[in-house]
Amino acid sequence: MLVTCIASVSVWLLGKQLLGIFTDNETIIQIALSVLFIDIVLEHGRVTVLLFLFTLRSAGDIVVPVIIELFCMWFFAVCCGYLFGIVWGFGLAGMWIAFAMDEWSRGIVLALRWRTQKWKKRSLIQSNVNLE
Repeated sequence: MLVTCIASVSVWLLGKQLLGIFTDNETIIQIALSVLFIDIVLEHGRVTVLLFLFTLRSAGDIVVPVIIELFCMWFFAVCCGYLFGIVWGFGLAGMWIAFAMDEWSRGIVLALRWRTQKWKKRSLIQSNVNLE
């Protein structure tokens, strides 16, 4: 998480110079800088999702995390992205806020799933070996 934080903050701080390579349009640069700022928050959620998603998968809990992922993606990324970006007129920044909400909601729900320890009932390998 620390590496992700350093990388996303660095890209945001150097954003004007990096974006200047591709365009001279100040409007585009300002929109992109706002998105890069939102990306700092988004990346923390993404790290959390990756951590808990892969740990749950490796423990054999696959179906419930996939359902959580689908629901959160459709509700936050698609529905809220449409509302924030198009209906309420926040544009690209509104879409990225919805993406951040998606990542954070999935991260929180997957962390709660891990905490309930229901994944312990799942097993990828059935052992019939008697060690006595």
